[in-house]
Amino acid sequence: MTEPTNPNLVGEQQLRSLIDQLSDQMCQAVDGRFDFAVRVEGQDETIEKLQMLINFVLDAARRSLAQIEAKAHDLDVKTQTLSAVNLALEKEITERKYIQTALQESEAQTQAILQAAVDAIITITDQGVVTTFNRAAEHMFGYTADEVIGRNVSMLASSPDREQHDNYLRRYLRTGEARIIGFEREVEAVRKDGSTLPAMLRISQMRYADQQWFIGILQDITDRKRAEAEREQMHTQLVAASRQAGMAEVATGVLHNVGNVLNSVNVTATLVRVMVQDSKAPDLLQISRLLQQHADDLASFITTDEKGRLIPAFLSELGGHLVDEQETILGELQSLTKNIDHIKEIVSMQQSYAKVSGVEVAVSLADLVEDALRINIAGLDRHGAQVVREFQAIPDVIVDKQKVLQILVNLISNAKYALTTARIDDKTLTVRIARSNDGAERVRIDVIDNGVGIPSENLTRVFSHGFTTKQDGHGFGLHSCAVAARSIGGSLTVHSDGLNRGAAFSLHIPLRVAQVSR
Repeated sequence: MTEPTNPNLVGEQQLRSLIDQLSDQMCQAVDGRFDFAVRVEGQDETIEKLQMLINFVLDAARRSLAQIEAKAHDLDVKTQTLSAVNLALEKEITERKYIQTALQESEAQTQAILQAAVDAIITITDQGVVTTFNRAAEHMFGYTADEVIGRNVSMLASSPDREQHDNYLRRYLRTGEARIIGFEREVEAVRKDGSTLPAMLRISQMRYADQQWFIGILQDITDRKRAEAEREQMHTQLVAASRQAGMAEVATGVLHNVGNVLNSVNVTATLVRVMVQDSKAPDLLQISRLLQQHADDLASFITTDEKGRLIPAFLSELGGHLVDEQETILGELQSLTKNIDHIKEIVSMQQSYAKVSGVEVAVSLADLVEDALRINIAGLDRHGAQVVREFQAIPDVIVDKQKVLQILVNLISNAKYALTTARIDDKTLTVRIARSNDGAERVRIDVIDNGVGIPSENLTRVFSHGFTTKQDGHGFGLHSCAVAARSIGGSLTVHSDGLNRGAAFSLHIPLRVAQVSR
């Protein structure tokens, strides 16, 4: 017979079974995760409700645990992020310290460079207030930095820049139009003692800490200005010396040609003197005296006397001789007159050129060349040099004709020397006038000879002061010609294929055509 079941006992057993399951599964839970549920077979309604309650609690616990895990994950992420931020902050702090140190070192280096600069460096604000004044500026102006920093930079400028300086800044800041910014210009700086000095100023700008700054760099150009003045003085002296040398060259050419003509005059005068000395005129005087002695018996004396009979024939012969002598002397006197006129012409031409020295006038280049040839023509003729003229039609040009004549006389004289020292028979001097073929508005006068030529190593030296190949040369002629050519805006060049192959000198001058009056 089956014993009756005690309901209370059954419920208790089921509850114990439920608690045991829950305890065992909780103890076996992995990583704290409640991935389980309790179940008891055959439980009564109370146990079933308890079981549901426990499972509900477990579900709630699982959800809470999931939330806690999510928050823990978020916290871990935030912790890692915070750690990264901390690392970044520490890195940035380190970098800032490094940058600050570098900036301090850079500022120290900048200050060292600024103070070591040989030029005066001044920085100012957009209001013109000085903020930097280096040692070179102290030396240039005589102020210390403390005396200038904080004051308006116009204190260092002379009038009118002193009064206009602030207006310059305001106009630039208002319009952006740079009139002195970025440009180099010469200014007059005022020292502490009130004296002035010339300086070259260059202003640049920069923007720093949202403020406009200007940097002025000044270079003392006192020595440069002094050197320029000395160079200008030397140039003036050189031009004057060149002009004098050029005039001397022309005068030498004139005197040389006059000397040649005077040689002809001397020959003529000597010939006339000899002819007069050897004249038969004294014989005529003797005949006259003899006839006077026989004035009373002149007819008998001429017809019967031995000496008397010779008188008519002698007078006839003497008359013919005197006529020939007269013709010869007249011819020589005409030559003498011509030579004297030539001398007068040359001297007059030289005087006319000397009067217009340094003055630009309208002149025919062909006439100018002919004058230069005329001065040298006697020497050219004496040495048998043939002159070839190749003149292109060129209108009258405005030029300093005395300087051009100086150059041409010298070039023709040198060509004559090159021809006379050359061992050739067909001595030829060619003078050519033509427009320059280099595309420039210039005219070229070439003086070409087929004489001794110029070695290639001397081509770059012929225009140097003191260089000469003549035994009695002074080395100033061609140099003065080159200086004179530059002074009229032209140039002088030379070409030679070598020794005994002639030379060609070319004078290039601006083609400034004279206006024709209408």
